[in-house]
Amino acid sequence: IQRDDKSINIFNSISDSLRIYSQKESQDIYDDEKAIIHWKSMNLFVTKNVFEFLYSPSFKYCVSCLIEGDDHHNLQMMNLRKSDIETKGELMRNKIGNIRFK
Repeated sequence: IQRDDKSINIFNSISDSLRIYSQKESQDIYDDEKAIIHWKSMNLFVTKNVFEFLYSPSFKYCVSCLIEGDDHHNLQMMNLRKSDIETKGELMRNKIGNIRFK
């Protein structure tokens, strides 16, 4: 979870820009009484998904090496987005397949 000031400000900006949209959509779906209750949840749901689409998580998984007697390093699992970009780049450099960046 990204909790630095910049990320929080970006999240809040996305939420603010979606506020009117969320209120209108909520009113279109629910009656006025229920719309008041649901628009904030709708706004948070859309904001969270937009933010996660735009910014990859800032964490990295690490586990202790599972090979017996091999205590000199840790196994690491990369963020899937980073791994995908690196894999495609490697395939392009080696001219394997028909990988293209757009």
